[in-house]
Amino acid sequence: MKNINYYLIIGLSVVFTACADLLDIEPNNKITPNELFNNPNGAKAFMATIYRDLPIEDYMFMPGTTGEGGFNNPTGNIGLLWYANICEEAVQSQWGEQSPGYVIRADYFNHGYETLRNINLLKSIIPTLDIRDSEKAELEGEAAFMTAYVYFYLAEKFGGVPLIKELQEYDPANPGALVVPRSTEYDTWDYVMQQCDLAAAQLPTERSDRRATKWAALALKSRAALYAASIAKFGELAPMEGEAVTKGLAGMKPDDAAYFYQHCIDASLAIMTESNHQLYKPNPATPKEAEENYRSIFINPNQTDGEAIFIKGIVKEGSGFASSLNYFIEPYQTQGQGKMSPALNLVDAYEDYTDLPGIRSDAKVKTRINDNYSNAGFDNGYNDYIKVSQETPYDLFNGVAYGDAKKAKDARLWASIILPGTEWKGTKIVMQGGVIQSDGTELYRVPTTVTGKDGKTYYSLGGEKHQVSGFWPGDGTHSMSGFLMRKMISESMPAQYHKTTLDYIAFRYAEVLLNYAEAVCESGLGDRTLAAKALNDIRKRAAHTNEIELTRENVRNERFVELAFENIRIWDLRRWRVLHTLMNNFSHDILVPMLDLRDENPSLIFVRKTTMGASLNGPNTYSISEYYEDVPRNAINQMIQNP
Repeated sequence: MKNINYYLIIGLSVVFTACADLLDIEPNNKITPNELFNNPNGAKAFMATIYRDLPIEDYMFMPGTTGEGGFNNPTGNIGLLWYANICEEAVQSQWGEQSPGYVIRADYFNHGYETLRNINLLKSIIPTLDIRDSEKAELEGEAAFMTAYVYFYLAEKFGGVPLIKELQEYDPANPGALVVPRSTEYDTWDYVMQQCDLAAAQLPTERSDRRATKWAALALKSRAALYAASIAKFGELAPMEGEAVTKGLAGMKPDDAAYFYQHCIDASLAIMTESNHQLYKPNPATPKEAEENYRSIFINPNQTDGEAIFIKGIVKEGSGFASSLNYFIEPYQTQGQGKMSPALNLVDAYEDYTDLPGIRSDAKVKTRINDNYSNAGFDNGYNDYIKVSQETPYDLFNGVAYGDAKKAKDARLWASIILPGTEWKGTKIVMQGGVIQSDGTELYRVPTTVTGKDGKTYYSLGGEKHQVSGFWPGDGTHSMSGFLMRKMISESMPAQYHKTTLDYIAFRYAEVLLNYAEAVCESGLGDRTLAAKALNDIRKRAAHTNEIELTRENVRNERFVELAFENIRIWDLRRWRVLHTLMNNFSHDILVPMLDLRDENPSLIFVRKTTMGASLNGPNTYSISEYYEDVPRNAINQMIQNP
């Protein structure tokens, strides 16, 4: 296994005990090098604590003091709301529409600086250690990587922030000496670039333990530089006013974009041309093979032949350091809670297969004759709907319903989403939202029984509560969209608290390719031919045989489907400054399988609706002011507030 880097969470209780003991020494900045690093468990624990607290946005979002460990463990009751639920990827089955302005780690400003203090403590200790100079250099590179990671996340949320580059000493008589004003947003992002460069220069290209390498640092730089460039280029799409804007604390000039795009291009290109990283199984023979390959990336992240660049290890089944993702995401029929309902907005983004050169199929899921995509089900008496067998409702997505295999949806859809009628853990997943009664009237999300024209009795939602996984009203345990998430969960793990131990990929090669393609497309810098190849290589891995052009629309759509549920989409929409227009009076689109009882032989039709029809709160509107979060202020720091 080469070039796969693991995020360190030590599973041994003795290690965490050592960590807790060391970090409880008062005052924290008086820990001596001997106390910290001459104890092997203490050294591991201290490093593990910092790695654990890096802002890696995985799926460990349990609330409260008994919640899941690490960065995403909030202190309040704000768990179970994933980033997919605050953009157009998915809707939360229990709480419905949630504002995109909601941020899971809302208290990260203070938390980030706590982590930075530990990193600065590490930096202060390194020169005093009795180790080889080469080992000191690696530690310095590791500290730079950690520093860049934290400031990257702070800049995403707050813009320009105070840059505290060394350990501070507290003087009770002069607390104001600790006050550091906010740097400009440009200087904050530039500091992230500098720290990534330092890390890349001093970290090894390979490691056998679960820590950062040169390629992890460059992957971080690729992502961060693209975000910064986007803020500069697209900031004018969301004009803001106020002191923070005029002083450059929130926002950058359009002329700054090229500088950061070049950083993204350079970092991405280094990984593409100098490392052993590559796409996992890039040349599938069939869409089915492509589906299996793509899904395997997230089920077996340690065996991706170089796709994974930086991995967070999820360990200790049954503890707060294992995830509960299977429990909350799995279908109700297999004892899960079905909380994540992927939206039709995402499903529609997956292309059909076509062999037309240069053409990206932008076809939505076809539910009606003549490509009528109206959300109004009754506008034609349901007479123009495509009929699908009750036994194989997924035929709507594989071309069988149309008699055209080219209408089959992208393999990544099948790998990422549980579709109606497909199997999970050997169980056929039932998604039925209602019936069209024999008199033509609609019965939607009402659990009852109905008699068809054939004299048989049918369940309006496809079965009793324990027999179905969709549209059951009231308890938030059934899909509200007609779909459930599949991408990040394993059929071999139980749907129980703290029983999901799949490692989480923080950076992977496909994202680097997409970053490069976007940076070249938006800036005009770099190699346009290579950027187009990077874009199309990802599509070929998904079994597409045609090539498409390097355009903004094509790059953005490819990011949407390739990186779905990887907690990247919400940040893409923020940096492109499109959230306030995309999610203006917004409700998610959903797709409702309805049993049509007007015929002697009932079949399914699929009706487009929105979450408003399911009484799931909303709609929501994203405000321009939410692109930056409030900076915590007190009587001492008096920091300039964001717009």
